[in-house]
Amino acid sequence: NAFVIVIECTGLFMVMLLAVLLYTTPVKDERRRRAMLLYSPALFGFNLLRVLFTLLVGITSGPAMLEATHFSLWFVDLGAVLFFWARAAEIRI
Repeated sequence: NAFVIVIECTGLFMVMLLAVLLYTTPVKDERRRRAMLLYSPALFGFNLLRVLFTLLVGITSGPAMLEATHFSLWFVDLGAVLFFWARAAEIRI
């Protein structure tokens, strides 16, 4: 099977979501910049692991499991973004 990795799977979407959350929340500029510098590479690395895991599941278990894993891990991605945003904005969840 051929796998297609589109721009939405690169982690850029997660970084943009973090940026939007940080810039629409009252956070000090220095804290916002530091959060973007620290968490952007972390999100790209996390996303790389997500893509590799999804591909491994697809190779070993077939396309149906690949789709289920891909869909499920988007919620994990969102959780990671919200976690980093809450830490940067000092929000207690």
